[in-house]
Amino acid sequence: MKLYFYLRYKMILRTIAEFGIHPLIGVLALLLFIIGTSVFICKNLDFGSLIVSSAGIGAVMLTSQKEKNDFLKFNFSNQQFLQIRIIENLSLSLLFALILMVFQHFAMSIALLVTVILLSYHSTKLKLNKSIPTPFYMFPFEFTVGFRRSLLVYIVSLALVIISAVVGNFNLGMFGLALIMFTIISYYSVSEPEFYVWVHQHSSKQFLQYKTIISIKYALLLSSPLVLLLLVFNITQVHIILGGLLLGLLYVITSILGKYAYYPTGLNINQAIGLGVCMLLPPLLLLLIPYFYSKSIDSLTPYLHD
Repeated sequence: MKLYFYLRYKMILRTIAEFGIHPLIGVLALLLFIIGTSVFICKNLDFGSLIVSSAGIGAVMLTSQKEKNDFLKFNFSNQQFLQIRIIENLSLSLLFALILMVFQHFAMSIALLVTVILLSYHSTKLKLNKSIPTPFYMFPFEFTVGFRRSLLVYIVSLALVIISAVVGNFNLGMFGLALIMFTIISYYSVSEPEFYVWVHQHSSKQFLQYKTIISIKYALLLSSPLVLLLLVFNITQVHIILGGLLLGLLYVITSILGKYAYYPTGLNINQAIGLGVCMLLPPLLLLLIPYFYSKSIDSLTPYLHD
């Protein structure tokens, strides 16, 4: 077992190093992000403890693939297999449990730890024989593929907005809207093959305009049910709701331009961190969007009809 955990440790460090940053810095950045986000949620949302505990369970589920568990069962005894899974699950969820304890959600913390121990016996296997229908056309592929992969996130976001209306917690509803907007941003985190760009009969400017317009259209389509619910139950907060929606759309536009500004290699980890910092300071978007637009034109010109 010691060799297994040592190899897992080395694999994690190697994966972080492949992103172009020192493993220690990467681990610290991830821990700070988890702690900062969890503290913010617990402080500002009535159902913060439920969200944090769900995040802990989600982290465990991501490492419970059937193929991995089958591999462990083949190489270890049943007792060793359970020991490995329990140690892994507790390691992943312990930080979330400690944060819950700090905010005196002791029952939720204990429930989280008990749940992840029980999940040691569980294997995650998601297999769909039929494609999930989407409200989008085949093009652009980002929304068609992204929506199917993040359907659960969309359902959770919608549920959060509904719960916020029932309990009268406006911040929880805005968190649900922010969650779906950042999910849409994630659709543009990976660069498509060069052929997918080359087939467009557009100039670089026309291509960016096409991508931007259709992304705004589909982002509004996805977010409109949440926005309408928020407006119906929080009409006095209309300026905050519409302002948050507008900011989210600006983030989506920035993510598109950022993707093509460094096409086809995509953003490295340092550039992604810089983009994240700029997103935390919205006024910087007024400088970042024109810069990314100009750089995107240069990056796309070799592949399009300029």
